[in-house]
Amino acid sequence: LKSIDYFNSSYIIDSLVFSEPYVYFRMDSVTNNFFEAFNISTEEDSAQVAEVKPVPAVSDPLYYAINHMIVNKGVVEYADNLTGEIFDYYLSDIKMNADKILSTSDWVKINSKMLLNKRGSLVAEVGFNPMNPYDIILDYTIKDFQLSDLNIYSKHYMGFPIVYGDMYYKSHTEILKNQLTSENKLIIQNAELGDKTGGLYDLPMKFALFILKDKNGIINLDIPVRGDLNDPTVTVGKIVWTTFKNLIVNVGTAPVSFLAGLISVDPKDIKAIEYSYLDTIFTSARQKQLDKLLELEKKKDGLKIELVYFNDSKIEKQQIAVSEAGRIFTLATGKNYQSNEKEFNDFLKEKTLSDSLKIEEASFKLVPATVVDSLYLVFEQARKNSIEKYLHTVNDSTQIRFIGFDPKSPKNVGSIPQFETKYSLTDEKLEKQ
Repeated sequence: LKSIDYFNSSYIIDSLVFSEPYVYFRMDSVTNNFFEAFNISTEEDSAQVAEVKPVPAVSDPLYYAINHMIVNKGVVEYADNLTGEIFDYYLSDIKMNADKILSTSDWVKINSKMLLNKRGSLVAEVGFNPMNPYDIILDYTIKDFQLSDLNIYSKHYMGFPIVYGDMYYKSHTEILKNQLTSENKLIIQNAELGDKTGGLYDLPMKFALFILKDKNGIINLDIPVRGDLNDPTVTVGKIVWTTFKNLIVNVGTAPVSFLAGLISVDPKDIKAIEYSYLDTIFTSARQKQLDKLLELEKKKDGLKIELVYFNDSKIEKQQIAVSEAGRIFTLATGKNYQSNEKEFNDFLKEKTLSDSLKIEEASFKLVPATVVDSLYLVFEQARKNSIEKYLHTVNDSTQIRFIGFDPKSPKNVGSIPQFETKYSLTDEKLEKQ
């Protein structure tokens, strides 16, 4: 204790030291042991206790100062029963220090470090405004965190046990005026999941982890988190969980962007091989797209690549009919039907004996349906054959396969002819996982 000046309401503590403090905190679904100890049993009571009342003005305002606050060799045992199974976590060798905690301070910083379950480590610095403790800036780094420590949560929420894996995590988080802004760097090494059994959410975790891993089995992510805490229905935990869930869903259901980064290409180059109607030419651009798919197959062992054919058959058949009617027109007149549209239209009216039909309808009257259907199949097969031939010429053991045309798929409506890429795990990889 440095000085007490009762007359001037001034109290200065030089050092406040906690040696080997121990805290046990247990969270249940509606309360925790601290609330029980202090008889805080309802949300109303909690709000009343937490309410901060303005300090009445006095002639001699209180001045206090703690020059140094130190925690040495602290221990926190955390437990919760939120999933119906007790989760225990052990924080040890906790060291904390803060300097210049003053009644006049508008910002206080606390530095700390600790061991996580006797294996990982955490180093953190938190700053806050004592007059408004909801304004916080937090920086922390976690190293050697064992993912299997989170098995209870992983199984409960996603149905997957974590077999092994460790994590490095670095975060800069600001909550200012109830606006959350957080930049997070996450590196996960050698993560493997067990077999799925239940889980509250059906997330494509295995496939997402597989996509995110580089050739060395490392996942390297930058994860920004944003949120408005003025909304009473929004919490930090909900924002973080939603961000994580969206990331896994996006990776698992739309992995093209992540896979494109693996081979440094534009995502559209490995998303689909597209054609115009009536076009079957195997161009150099399409060849380059197939080269990228072959490169991806080679780099990402266990990745299953399938080419799914989509096409609006109605539109292409209309164009085939017009093209064939145009060929008949050219044979009869020696003129190109596309540059002589009026004459072509008059020709169709004359041949079909109708003035009210559109060009497409008139063309169908002039060209037999069997011819149109036959040419449609020829175009489809020509596109597939040229791609298949090139793939096997470059790599005769490629496992890239085709999925046949499904006329009932709603994705055909309005679609140009294209082979859309579908990515998944190979059967062999699924068995190993």
